Amino acid sequence: MIVNDRTLIDVITKCLYPGVVAKHNTTSNRVDRVIRHAIDTAWGDEMVVVMYNMFRYNDNMKPKNSEFIALIVDKIILEMK
Repeated sequence: MIVNDRTLIDVITKCLYPGVVAKHNTTSNRVDRVIRHAIDTAWGDEMVVVMYNMFRYNDNMKPKNSEFIALIVDKIILEMK
């Protein structure tokens, strides 16, 4: 959704989450929690290396949901070009 409409990155909880909720018949809390869980599960020493190699994200702290989504969207857009 953000790849098609970059303005959504600024209003993730107000526009993006409700769009996902409608499409997948769930709740905003579940969407937020699942994204946090995915980041928490994947995060570790090896993930820091992967994050740097894929996104040039060089921070030892886990990214917030919006940061992680922005990184993924940027990567997708760059690969589409």
